Amino acid sequence: MHIRILGEFEIVSDDGAPIPLPAAQRRLLCTLVLAGEAVPSSRLKSILWGDDTRDLTSAFTSLVHKTRRALPPGRLPAEGGGYRFRLDDEDTVDAREFEKLVERAEKARGNAPEEAADLLQRAVDLWGDPGLPDLPESPSTAAQARRLRSAAQEARAALAEIRLSLGHHRRILPDLRRWMANDPSHERMRRLLMLALYRDGRKGEALSVYAGATDPGVELKRARDEILSDDPGLLTSRPELPKLISIDVNLPDPPRILNFLRGGKDNFEIDRQTAHILITHLPGLTELAAECRKFWTRAAQAAARAGIDQFLEIGSGLPEDDNLHQIVRRLNPEARVVYVDADPMVEIHARALLLDDPSRTAFLRADPGDATSVLNAAETRRLIDFDRPVAVLTALVRHLPGDAGPVISDYMDATAPGSYLLLTAPVNDGLPIETRDLIAQVAPNFSGRPHEELARITAPLELAPPGITDVQHWRNDPNTPLTTQRVLALAARKPGTPNPHL
Repeated sequence: MHIRILGEFEIVSDDGAPIPLPAAQRRLLCTLVLAGEAVPSSRLKSILWGDDTRDLTSAFTSLVHKTRRALPPGRLPAEGGGYRFRLDDEDTVDAREFEKLVERAEKARGNAPEEAADLLQRAVDLWGDPGLPDLPESPSTAAQARRLRSAAQEARAALAEIRLSLGHHRRILPDLRRWMANDPSHERMRRLLMLALYRDGRKGEALSVYAGATDPGVELKRARDEILSDDPGLLTSRPELPKLISIDVNLPDPPRILNFLRGGKDNFEIDRQTAHILITHLPGLTELAAECRKFWTRAAQAAARAGIDQFLEIGSGLPEDDNLHQIVRRLNPEARVVYVDADPMVEIHARALLLDDPSRTAFLRADPGDATSVLNAAETRRLIDFDRPVAVLTALVRHLPGDAGPVISDYMDATAPGSYLLLTAPVNDGLPIETRDLIAQVAPNFSGRPHEELARITAPLELAPPGITDVQHWRNDPNTPLTTQRVLALAARKPGTPNPHL
C-alpha cells in the first residue's frame, strides 16, 4: 500500500488501484498518518471540527465506521482512547520517501552533484501544489505541517543552487518563478531567481525581482549590488554547493532525547532506545524533564516581570508547544528573543516554528561554547542591545562541555549591570558510580556537574531567592518530590544597578 499526504491524500492498494475516499475521510486519515501514532478521539474531533460546540459523537463515530469500511481490515484500530492508522512494513508514505531522498542527496552532493540534483528533483516532485491540502488546519497539526513545508522549501532551494552550480539556469528558472510566487518572503529563493535571470541575460528582470521584495535583507541587497555592477563573479564563478542539513539518525542526540522525554515526536529510534536505558537507571527522568521545562517558564516570567525585555537562550533545543518568546510576550509583547543552538535538527524546526515575527525573534546556528561568535553575530546584534539588561538562559546539560565557568563569564561580561543568568545543571549527588559510568557511556552530555562549578559561576553575581536549589523547588511547592537524578536551578543578577530584583 502506498500513502500520499504531500499532495491530495491518496491510498493506493497493493493491486495498484486507488481507494476512493471522500474529503472527510481523507482529512481523518491524513491526520493519523502524519501523527504516526494513536490520536485520542477528543483531539481528532477538535482537529476535524475546530471550535464546533455541538455533540459530535455520532458524526465522529459514523466517520470512523465509514472510513474503516473503505480500508482493508485492521487498518484503523482503536487504541489509547482514540484511533491509529496501522502501517505494515511493506507500506510506503511519500513524506518518509521525501526525507530519505533528501538524506541521500546530502551524501551525494560533494562528489556527485548531478546525482544529488536528481535525488532532490524526485524529492520535490513528491509535493503537490499546494502541499498537504487534506491536512486540517489546527494547532495540533500546525507544527508538523510547518516542519514539512520548511523542509520542502530547503530542498527546493538546494536543488536550485546545485542546478545553478552546474550551469543549468534555464532549466531551473520556471521552478524558481513558481516557488517564489508561492512564498514571496523566502529571500533565499528570490536571490536564486535573481541570479538565474541574470545568467540568462535578463538583468532588468533580475532587478525587478529585487524591487518586489519587502524589507530586503543583507544577502538580497548584496545580490542587487553585484547585479548592478555586473560583478564578473556572477557569471564566472561556480557557486558553492549548498550545505544541506545533515542529521545522523544512527547516533543519539541530546535535543531529540529531551524531546522524547517531554512527549515530543521529533526523535528517532536510537534516541528512544537511549532514553529508555536512562529511564531504567534513573526512575522519574520523564517527570524531571517536565519539571525542568516548568522551571524555565517560571524563571522567564520572573525576569520579564522584573523588567527584562531581551532574552538570549544559549542551547535552545527543539521547539516545544510553549517557547521562550511566547512565554515572555504574554507579559511584554515587545520582548526580543534570540535562540542559539548548534544542532542541525534544531535549526530546521526553529526556522519553521519560532520565527513567526523576525523583527523580534531570531535563531542563530552557532556553537554555544563560542561566546565571542554568538555575541558578535549579526542576528544577535540586530535584536539585543548589550548596553541594557538582558537575560541569558542556558542548561548545562549538553551545550557547554567541560568547565562552563569561563564561557558563562564571557557571556555575562558582555551584558549590562542588572542582567540575569538563568541556569540549570544536573549533579551526581547520590548516584552510584555504575550509574554515572552508564550515563557517561550512552549519553555523555547528560553527565552531572560538580557543585563547586556552580559556585564559581555565580561568585561574581547576586543569587536571587531561593538561591541554588533543586529545579522542582525553585519558587515552587517545596514538597514536590525529587527524582533519582537531581538537577539544580538558579537565577543570578549582575550587580551594579538598582533595577528591580527577581
